[in-house]
Amino acid sequence: MAAKRWHAEDRFEGAIAAYRVAISLDSFYTEAFSGRGNVYYDLGQLREALLDYNEAISLRGQLVGKSEGGRRNSIKRAVAEAYAGKAKVLTLRNRDLEAQQNGFLATDFGYDPDVIQEEIRALKERR
Repeated sequence: MAAKRWHAEDRFEGAIAAYRVAISLDSFYTEAFSGRGNVYYDLGQLREALLDYNEAISLRGQLVGKSEGGRRNSIKRAVAEAYAGKAKVLTLRNRDLEAQQNGFLATDFGYDPDVIQEEIRALKERR
């Protein structure tokens, strides 16, 4: 997906536009909401990031009934990233208990527990 590449290249506006198009074509595209949330997070637009993370998390029901494989794994990864992103936003907002809870949920969906704990710790130190 071009949006991921543009995000990696710090072409944030292009990435947001590409994610917007993807979402307009498929309003259940979990990966696009999570990805756009990550772009907003990197831009410091935490309100928008949180909205997209919450939308991605709300779509986790798509995992029900899907067998293991590419699409299921992609959705699962997007939900894990959304929970991790939400944990980071909540940490920056001094909502530490909720951040920890979302960090644990991220690990339930496959996010590395050591990574999320380190990310939360580093954000707490920056506050």
